[in-house]
Amino acid sequence: MKKIYPPEHFDCSKKFNLKEEFKALTELKIYPSEVNVDYLRNKEYHEVLCKELNITDPMERRRLREISHEKLLTVDGEDERKHDFNDGLRNSVKLKPPIQVNDNASDLSCVKARQMLKSQLTEIYSKHRYHADLYECETEMAKDTTVPPQIATPKDALCGLSIRIYHPFNFTYSLRAECRSIANIHTNLKFSQEILVLTSNTLAELRDCIKCYSDEGVCHEIENPSISHPFESSKKKYPSGFLFIDNVFYNDNRHSKSIDYSEVVRKWGAERDIKMDVGCMASTRIGELSLRFGYPYVYQHQGKCEHIFAFVDGWILNKKDNLNPEKYPICTSIHQPYSKLCSICCVEGAQWICVDSDRMPLNPMLLCELCFKSFNFVDGKKVGSFKAYPFFGQKIYTK
Repeated sequence: MKKIYPPEHFDCSKKFNLKEEFKALTELKIYPSEVNVDYLRNKEYHEVLCKELNITDPMERRRLREISHEKLLTVDGEDERKHDFNDGLRNSVKLKPPIQVNDNASDLSCVKARQMLKSQLTEIYSKHRYHADLYECETEMAKDTTVPPQIATPKDALCGLSIRIYHPFNFTYSLRAECRSIANIHTNLKFSQEILVLTSNTLAELRDCIKCYSDEGVCHEIENPSISHPFESSKKKYPSGFLFIDNVFYNDNRHSKSIDYSEVVRKWGAERDIKMDVGCMASTRIGELSLRFGYPYVYQHQGKCEHIFAFVDGWILNKKDNLNPEKYPICTSIHQPYSKLCSICCVEGAQWICVDSDRMPLNPMLLCELCFKSFNFVDGKKVGSFKAYPFFGQKIYTK
């Protein structure tokens, strides 16, 4: 992994042992705090902090005040926008409200062009019904909307991690470094979803929260679409998969028919004296890992479907987070999915893939339900020669 993705090429952290790092943080007397520090001035906050940490020596108090002053927490080129975490989501950004267009400005050509574009987009989106079925993330679960359990002692403190999952992409390896850098540029990485987990969650629970199109359904050829065909989940039929973290393959062995995808890779590594270990996904808790924040790791399933994912943040949960461990993992954000449009009507979302057709101009061709039946069947009988497969697109996000 380090040879393909050297750590020095990424803006990643050093390697952390999560268990040791969070243990040091939880030893601080943070829970419970009797003072609401949200609206304190810097001097008042310093007094509360000294009281919480039981610091009485004047010299120590002065030194703490000097090193923890808010003016020392800025860096060159820092984003001046203020982040607002009041809604419980850690990636929200509070921006200035848009400038209102008054009556005098409505005669400007740029304003007219913008209003025309907005009306055209509104008309397009209203016609495409599939846009109304977008997946809604469980953002409410990330908020503290219910009465949270009381955290009585520091050892009971909940430690959270934010993980970003990316869509799979084709990696091109070349012996020439300049070709390899061009073929595998960072723009190949497209965000898929962000998941909040606790250190007490297992890697198997993390895997169950990851959504991917290839897990949706088994793509069998269908001769007659009018006959109901039983839906078969490819994730249940092919449950194998692994998470590759810090040179360890964590395999999913919860099902009897699971196979070890990592065996061929480990055999390849053994021939080259590259040591790679094996772990169990179901019995390994995230808090037991040693990892780098911002460094890419690999999730593989469904044979050759590979996702890059990274740990991007870690913190001790507070009153603005959901303190109910049973709600985790939580999917807080997801890439806005759009289905492929029907190649004939260009309005409805595609539900069928037609290949090897003697009557269609493209191969393959995506069709909606209505166009597929009206073009390829007359009185329920098949017209021409073609093969039809169900197309699983956006449905994964509308469950």
